[in-house]
Amino acid sequence: MFENLVEDRERRQTVRRVPALEDDRQRDIDLLQRAVAASVKEDLGWDGEIDFSPKEVDREALERKKVELGRLLNTPVQHTFDYNLWPGWQVIVPKYEYWWAVGTGMPWAHLDGHITVFATDGFSASGFGFYLEADEEGYASIFPSGPGKSSWAAFKDAPRLRSKAGAGAVVYEGSSLLVSRQPVMWDVQGPKQFTGGGDNRAFGNIASPTFPGMFGPVPLAPVLAPIGPGRRLLVWFYHWHLGENMKDAAFLSFVASEVPMVFVNFGKGPIVN
Repeated sequence: MFENLVEDRERRQTVRRVPALEDDRQRDIDLLQRAVAASVKEDLGWDGEIDFSPKEVDREALERKKVELGRLLNTPVQHTFDYNLWPGWQVIVPKYEYWWAVGTGMPWAHLDGHITVFATDGFSASGFGFYLEADEEGYASIFPSGPGKSSWAAFKDAPRLRSKAGAGAVVYEGSSLLVSRQPVMWDVQGPKQFTGGGDNRAFGNIASPTFPGMFGPVPLAPVLAPIGPGRRLLVWFYHWHLGENMKDAAFLSFVASEVPMVFVNFGKGPIVN
């Protein structure tokens, strides 16, 4: 009897991924950019101009610089994944429905989950999105999974330069914003010659540094959102970078993660990770 119960639970998919409509693409991207713009100004304290248009860049040259910087800082890209999937969890894999790329963000995140942003002046981002719906009222717990390999390096003093980078999650139901989260990976200002750093945390574990008085770091995931019949959730995950006075500076940086799968679970009440 108990074996049948387990089999029924494993076969049942209360939450499921649903296709996006091509006619909705621009509307959905506009919603995302509205949430991101508000968060950049209010949560990240950025008072500069936010330009969401892609920049003309030599993408192959940028990819070569990414590999060179990874070798310099000894951060080789990982490609091996090993997961244990608990009963009740579902897996969403690429190709994801939507891609989003602005500035020097790469426009292929939806194809295989590779999110890559190269540092430049202004705002740049890259990410992917998809839809979820459910047969019952409850909460969806959404956890993007995969390794991160992000780095920066200064080869000369750059007293006026600023590089700020992180990850993001946005969830909409219709035009109602349910979740907007932008943890910071680093905020480098005026780096000295031959200094560098990086962030190798898994994408879902990225969290802003804590400050005195805070309860603790809040990671990017899990993302919790109410869901139910007739309610479609639009889910976005992305990397972002903000830069100032980077032109002609001897400074290299990229923000990158591999997210080849997103885990989804369903519960009747808040789910604690």
